[in-house]
Amino acid sequence: CVIYNCGDGCYGGPGGGQINMVNNYYKSGPAGATSRITQVSVANEGNSKDKPDYWTMTSRYYINGNRLNNTSNADWGYVIYDSGVYTSNNEKYSADPGNYYGSGVEHKTISGVSCVRIKMDSPAPTGEVTTHTAVKAFDKVLAHAGASLDRDNVDARYMTEAQNGTATYTGSVSGKQGRIDRVSDVNGYTEANFGTGSRDSNYDTDRDGQRRERRKGLHHRPRGLVLQLGSVSQFHRGRHHEGRERRCHRGSGRLLSSLHQGCEGRPDAGRGDLHHCPKHLLEQSC
Repeated sequence: CVIYNCGDGCYGGPGGGQINMVNNYYKSGPAGATSRITQVSVANEGNSKDKPDYWTMTSRYYINGNRLNNTSNADWGYVIYDSGVYTSNNEKYSADPGNYYGSGVEHKTISGVSCVRIKMDSPAPTGEVTTHTAVKAFDKVLAHAGASLDRDNVDARYMTEAQNGTATYTGSVSGKQGRIDRVSDVNGYTEANFGTGSRDSNYDTDRDGQRRERRKGLHHRPRGLVLQLGSVSQFHRGRHHEGRERRCHRGSGRLLSSLHQGCEGRPDAGRGDLHHCPKHLLEQSC
């Protein structure tokens, strides 16, 4: 995954999941410098309101191969933590009073609380995953993310901005470059003057959503596209349908873009993160 112009806004993992952060590319932009890859969150009433059993817990993480601007292997040294995590022998621990991580994970009592290491030594199960280096992933995202068969000027602009470290428009409320607040922040668009388009009458006579000349197999996309989306590996079986990607997660059903500007990466924020509870295999999606 490419996380561009996000500043230090990526955080997540409250409530006892297992999260892989592998070979992602974090790049600063004009809205703010990026100095960390994530903030480990402790579950509480504010971020996990309906799940009190997980309060005081964090997820466990496998972090490897990430890049932050020009720094390779920007991994555990670029992680910060909410208050409420435990420390023993310079290792960070999550509370696990309900033993949700199970007997297969070593527990340690710290200050009278049963805890587990936040750091995992091997990745959580991912299914079928093709993993590229962060640099190669950056190039692939810029070449193929979004509606890349017929890339429109919005997707093209995103890729150009991520490549060059720039932003074209500025939010009228926040003043943040690259983070629009209103439609009118882009070229002064309003409902009255927003651009429209048209297609010829023979474009899609059978109304299957595909242009006639692309029906002989050309609209099919390679299956098994995997995005390491900020804070979790996600598996997609993709099929391209004229100008947009329809991607289906196993067990999730969340539509995603590969390029995120100003992401939060929080499972509870409805941004598409897949949150695995080790005991109940809890899946959260929007």
